[in-house]
Amino acid sequence: MTTKNSKKGFTLVELVVVIAILAILAAIAIPVVNSIINTASRNSAISNADSIELQIKNCQADIAARNTERYADAVSNPSNIHIDTVATVTGTTTAFQSVTYNNNQYFPVWDTASDKCYFIGAAGTSVAGQRIDDAGVTLTVDGTTVVDLTDGSGNPSTLVSVTNL
Repeated sequence: MTTKNSKKGFTLVELVVVIAILAILAAIAIPVVNSIINTASRNSAISNADSIELQIKNCQADIAARNTERYADAVSNPSNIHIDTVATVTGTTTAFQSVTYNNNQYFPVWDTASDKCYFIGAAGTSVAGQRIDDAGVTLTVDGTTVVDLTDGSGNPSTLVSVTNL
């Protein structure tokens, strides 16, 4: 009678080698994935800022032209047209949501000096006031020069009038 010495399974060395290879691959892949996520967040914020800016300027043009097709109050009382109205009418409310970039929250604001929308870092963070598209420029939300376009919950503001931007 013959006994069969069969080895089933993996040796400890083989398992350690496989785990080491997987760890090396993960160490390479994780920074690449994080970079891709950050780039996507940045591009999303810039796209949202452009969309908000376009909708605000279109609304201002409608008010100036006394066009009541989209905004019924544009002629009778243009100061009643607020950011939330523009967002609702144009279907862009999701563009006002905060964006996470490099593990920091950024919110949309309107810079009256340049007539542009930017996403800037939240107050009390290491990137407070930093624009997401240009880290070298810092803006301060002061209510006159740089106006916050969202309320405390991150929804389009019911207080900011389009005519005041």
